[in-house]
Amino acid sequence: MSLTIEAPELDAPGLTMSVGLWLVEPGQDVLEGERLVELQIPGLVFMLSSPCNGTLETVLVHAGARIVTGTPLARIRPDEESDRP
Repeated sequence: MSLTIEAPELDAPGLTMSVGLWLVEPGQDVLEGERLVELQIPGLVFMLSSPCNGTLETVLVHAGARIVTGTPLARIRPDEESDRP
């Protein structure tokens, strides 16, 4: 079952973000904590990391898109085994 990765909640309700560079591509394996994508707000760029080991299945929002908190960004298929190196 896939896990949907969403834009994080920020301290400023209603603030829009921009999707920057995707650091992984669909089909690529990711590790928990690995950086997935750059998100940008005025004056700040931050990274969104993978919440689990798995495979990035699909990117739902492409670079340059404007988004808000809770916007689905991508889907990850978690590994069945959590002990992957």
